[in-house]
Amino acid sequence: MVQWCERMPPAPAPSRSQRTRAGDARERLWDRIGSVARDVLPLGILAVAVIGVPVLVFEPQGLPRLRALERDLEQVEAENRAAEREIQRLRTNVKLLKDDLAAVEKVARQELGLVRKSEIVLQVPKGSQ
Repeated sequence: MVQWCERMPPAPAPSRSQRTRAGDARERLWDRIGSVARDVLPLGILAVAVIGVPVLVFEPQGLPRLRALERDLEQVEAENRAAEREIQRLRTNVKLLKDDLAAVEKVARQELGLVRKSEIVLQVPKGSQ
């Protein structure tokens, strides 16, 4: 069986004024979107900052970690100062040992237990005096 259908006439092309109105509507829409973005964007950034900054500061890798690192830094600096004092003391001793024979003799007697050939060593037992 054959069915007949009427052919629909093609839709008329939009007139120039209709195209202009559609373009104007799109422009107004984009202007409105831009206006809303300009108004809302600063508030959005502020909200993210108000929420995000405290979270970042008080999380374990934030402010508590900073305080711990500052304490560690103070401790290391104190150790460095002590090591610098020790180095200076040792440099002074080295200079004395190079230049002063009395200092060399003192070290030889106290630390090495050496005596001169002309000296007589008497050993006294600790219990008797």
